Amino acid sequence: MSDSEEWSHPASLEQVYRRTLSILRGQVQPSSLAQFTRFLVDWQGRTGPTSSLEDVLEQLEGYPAPPEVWESEILSERVTGYSKSSLEKLMSRGKVFAMGAGSGKVRLVERGHGWLFVTDSGEISASAELLARFLAEQGASFFEDFRESLDLSLSVLVDSLAELFWSGVVTNDVFGEVARLRRTSMAQDEAILDRSQKMRKFRRTWKKLPGWTGRWSLVRSKGYLGKSGTPVERVEALVRLVLRRYGVVTCEWFSREKLPVSWAVAARVLERMEWRGEVRRGVFVDQISGLQYALPEAVETLRSTRVVSADDSLRINACDPASPYGGGIPSDIPISRVPNLFVRLEAGQPVSVERA
Repeated sequence: MSDSEEWSHPASLEQVYRRTLSILRGQVQPSSLAQFTRFLVDWQGRTGPTSSLEDVLEQLEGYPAPPEVWESEILSERVTGYSKSSLEKLMSRGKVFAMGAGSGKVRLVERGHGWLFVTDSGEISASAELLARFLAEQGASFFEDFRESLDLSLSVLVDSLAELFWSGVVTNDVFGEVARLRRTSMAQDEAILDRSQKMRKFRRTWKKLPGWTGRWSLVRSKGYLGKSGTPVERVEALVRLVLRRYGVVTCEWFSREKLPVSWAVAARVLERMEWRGEVRRGVFVDQISGLQYALPEAVETLRSTRVVSADDSLRINACDPASPYGGGIPSDIPISRVPNLFVRLEAGQPVSVERA
C-alpha cells in the first residue's frame, strides 16, 4: 500500500463532510435585499446594453414575461445594438422559439429545449382541438392555410390560436405574431351568440388580428422538444437554469418562474448538488425566508458587492428578472409585477413607482 493512500470508514467520512458543510454554512454573511438587488443588476448585465443577444437569451431562457416588455424593457436594456429585427432573425434561423407560459406571459426557449417546459395543456375548446389536429396532420402552416382549410370564423380562429399559444401548444417563428395575440382562456362557440354579438366580435377581432406572416407549428415536435431526458435530468436542468439566472435560488425565486417542477422537488436536487460541492447553502439574503442555495462564484461576487451612493439610480420594469421586488418579496412601497409598472431603484432600494 502506498504511503500516500488513506482509508476511512464511510460513516466517518460522511461525518467529516457534514461538519465541513456546517462550517461553510456558518461562514455565510447575509446581504441586505438592497445589496442583493445591486448584485442581481450586475449579474444579469442590466447596467447597460453590453452583451450579445445569444448570451442574454441563454441566461434568461424560459423566463416568463409579458410579450410587450421582452423587447422594449428586457432585451434592449442588455443587448448591444438591439433592434426590433434582432430577435426575429434569431427565431427565423431556428435558434430560439416563443412559448406561451399562461397568464399572458411568454418564454423564449432554445430550440431543442422545449422538453424542459412542456406541460399538459389540459382541456381545450373544440375549435382549438380542430386547429391542433390540422397542424399535426399538415405540419407548419401559415394563417392563410387555416382560413382556406378550416370551417372556422375569423374570430374563432384567432381565439383558438391564442388559446393554443398561451397553453404552450403552438408557436410562431415571428415574435410579433404571438405578441399581438390577445389573452384568452378558451375559444367561444359562436353558435351561442346572436347576430349583433357576432358582428361586434368580428369588428373587435379584425382590429386585433395578427398579421399574415410567420408559420404556426406544434411545440410538441422533435425540433422544438429536442431529446428528452429523464425526470431527474429535467429537474436538474431547470435548477441549473434558475441558478444561472439569479446566482442565488430561493423558494420565492423558483416559484416565480412557474416551472413544471415544485420547489420541494427542486430543493432535494439542490441538496445533492451541495453535497457534490456545486452549490452553497446558507442565508445569503436577509428578509427572504426558507432555504437558500447559491453558486460558489455568486457567493464571492455577492460578498464583494457594496451598495454604492444614493446617486446609483435605475429605472426598471417591474417584470424585469433583475428586479427582485414584488410577488412576495418585501419592500417599503407596494409593487406589483405588471408590465406597465416601473420601479425607481436607488442604491438597490425601491423608492418610487410609476405607471406607463
